[in-house]
Amino acid sequence: MTVTWDVVFAQLIRIERQGYWGNWSLNPAIVPGAVGVLDPGTGAFTPVGVAIPGLTTTSRPISQRWSVMSEHVSRKEIDLGAAGTVIDPDTGTKVNAEVTVSWSLERSGSMFSEFAVTSEEFLDLSLLSSRLEWLAATAETHSMCADDRISQGFGVVTSVVWAKSGVNIAAQSENTTFSLSGSAGAVHDMLGQGSGQGSFATASADKSVSRHLWPETPESLAPCPAPIAYTFASFDGRTVIEKWTSVLGSFELLLNSVPGCTYVVHTTLTYDTDAGRSVTRTALIPAGLSATIGAVPLDATNLVLDLAFKGVFSDEHHRFEWNTPLGQWAGGVRQIDLSGVWPGSTSALDVQSGTAR
Repeated sequence: MTVTWDVVFAQLIRIERQGYWGNWSLNPAIVPGAVGVLDPGTGAFTPVGVAIPGLTTTSRPISQRWSVMSEHVSRKEIDLGAAGTVIDPDTGTKVNAEVTVSWSLERSGSMFSEFAVTSEEFLDLSLLSSRLEWLAATAETHSMCADDRISQGFGVVTSVVWAKSGVNIAAQSENTTFSLSGSAGAVHDMLGQGSGQGSFATASADKSVSRHLWPETPESLAPCPAPIAYTFASFDGRTVIEKWTSVLGSFELLLNSVPGCTYVVHTTLTYDTDAGRSVTRTALIPAGLSATIGAVPLDATNLVLDLAFKGVFSDEHHRFEWNTPLGQWAGGVRQIDLSGVWPGSTSALDVQSGTAR
């Protein structure tokens, strides 16, 4: 079975950054405004060779250190001192080094990503709607548009996290160790623990790994920043789907009465559609159980969820609102956790956003 590292990497990134993709191999074609096809099964982005016309972007600085690590990975640093040396695994010669950073990966498939990040660059999203005709024509030339409807998977890179140096490593065997050695300042800078331009003297693994280093060669500096993560906008027909991560047929709302909740909750979901209809759907959630309101169309707007926690004499109410779920519900799913022990207070939590009512 072939491991799709981009997909595994994206799943780790989305713990903190919803709707992002990971650029495991540091593919340089991933830049804001790049037009192409993204395969959600493999995470592979294939550019079509053109950028969206009228490209304008903005940037913001972000935290210097990027560190993403799966389970079963541990890290340690060994100070070798000013007179320290290590053996270059490629040449067998001794190399001066002041520090060695090593990672132990217990399981096959374990991974880590450490970079010195500089900024995140964003595309002006208004270009997506203003360039729809051009995008549809481009999609059609690449068999991603039928009956004037753009297919999901075709789209535009809308933001990129840039890094000046770092490393992506994934174990292809159990109990694998990967190490970087070099001068303390250069190695720390490379991994985002300093402010300078990072590099390394030697890199080695005792077993097979998938590895992508930036800079790629020892004792050198990276020639330019590398893209390590990004967001991608796709389309359903002529409807823009920001932060697209998978093929969506409709939206799904999961209402979950958490263990210990003793309230029965009456829910009412209302929304508008492009056809001009206003839709109302209801569900009754028994204590400790859950229910799903599915098949909410992708053109739905102005979603309002009203929750009534049923009491003996009066109910306790909470409300959530999403004006444009196509841009807010990454992955097309939203989960609301319902809590409360009668006759005490109640609460509702939007799991994806962390918003509580």
